[in-house]
Amino acid sequence: MLSRFFADLHTKDQKTLAKKLFGLNPKTLASWLHCCTDLRNNCAHHDRLYYRIFPSFPAGLPELEVNDRQRIFGMLLVLKELYPDKAGWNIEVFEHIQSILMEYQPDIELQHIGFPQDWRKMLKVSDEVDRRI
Repeated sequence: MLSRFFADLHTKDQKTLAKKLFGLNPKTLASWLHCCTDLRNNCAHHDRLYYRIFPSFPAGLPELEVNDRQRIFGMLLVLKELYPDKAGWNIEVFEHIQSILMEYQPDIELQHIGFPQDWRKMLKVSDEVDRRI
């Protein structure tokens, strides 16, 4: 609903919200909200995330290979950027993701979910951001 609500706003309002809330252009924010919708639908319907290539493409993630943007890692980067509590991200989300990956490490190949070698550095909110909040 949120992605549709945003899409239905006047362009001026989209620009204002995207810039003030996230420092983005409206096209990028719209693509991120659409990615969240796809992720939510997959999770709500108990679809698999392993090997999943999402139909939506998150704009503005140049640090990822093109193919990895449409995998779960790309969606997690979008969630990180949209997460309202930057200081809480590491405890509330990052630590859980890390523990799940450690628990299932023998069964998971990170490239199948789009995780690069430096995924921890990319997915964790830096200590500098933590201190500013």
